[in-house]
Amino acid sequence: MSKFNFQRVIDNIEQTKRELPVLLANDAQKFFLASFRNQGWDGEPWQEVQRRIEGTNAYKYPKTKGLTRRTKPILQGTGILRREVSLIAANAIITYDRNNFRVKLVLDDDMVPYGKFINTGTDHMPQRKFMGDSPALRAILRNRIEHYMNKVWHT
Repeated sequence: MSKFNFQRVIDNIEQTKRELPVLLANDAQKFFLASFRNQGWDGEPWQEVQRRIEGTNAYKYPKTKGLTRRTKPILQGTGILRREVSLIAANAIITYDRNNFRVKLVLDDDMVPYGKFINTGTDHMPQRKFMGDSPALRAILRNRIEHYMNKVWHT
């Protein structure tokens, strides 16, 4: 009969508290950045921008010259918003208690105050969600947790 190694259990708990939230934050960050590449959220494309729709004033009378205005991806004008999303995992707020832990990813409102308006939409601007809860994201995070737990607890 083998002895129960209580210290190993404590070490595994501490390792999990230290490593797993960081892994989850990184996975969520990658998912959010994919929204910019895919130009949509959770498989649904964002509403097309006027500058790329023939017949609209923005298409006919562009603010800038050149064809890039018609081919440039949505939400990638200056790249500031996407760069801020790429930093959110580093600034994740990680809290936990006896029963659960929470990883909160937030954009810096001082750097991109318009980010929340783009993500939720307004009366005059369509929603182009790039961050938030999603069944696909939950599946990714669930798989990460299962893989991590199997690795740490079954070795």
